[in-house]
Amino acid sequence: MRSVGIQALSVHLPDTVRTNGWWSTNSTERESAPPVQPSGPKPRNLFDAAMQPYIDDPFFGSVERRIADAGEGSVSLGIKAARSVLETTGIAATELECVMSA
Repeated sequence: MRSVGIQALSVHLPDTVRTNGWWSTNSTERESAPPVQPSGPKPRNLFDAAMQPYIDDPFFGSVERRIADAGEGSVSLGIKAARSVLETTGIAATELECVMSA
């Protein structure tokens, strides 16, 4: 019996990045505004204490997002990831027996 294993992994994210400022109508104010002081009851446990700074933040701590451009989807991103991993490992596509994508 032949052994099998993962030879390499690759991820390709969309190139377009949108910051929180892109989503607000007045981005200069939002990006330069001081952080919002958390409101609400005192945290009861460690998790609640860690999450409290994000409760009043409409972005819940996120600062940027990757957005697929028109014509770009999961298949085209998967193809770019597959090409990248083949190039990195030096394995020819004809040598592959199985490719998994999610």
